[in-house]
Amino acid sequence: MVAMKKIMVSMTEEMVKALEQERKVRKIATVPEVVRIIVSDYFKMKSGN
Repeated sequence: MVAMKKIMVSMTEEMVKALEQERKVRKIATVPEVVRIIVSDYFKMKSGN
């Protein structure tokens, strides 16, 4: 298992609503999990994989 660090992020209400909608579309349990997936997808795309 990969060690994870917790970070705190402030977001606008608009961003939270968008993440909540994305969570429902992807059928993911929590908004923090959606954020992890989106950030992970971003870095994979950025690295060309």
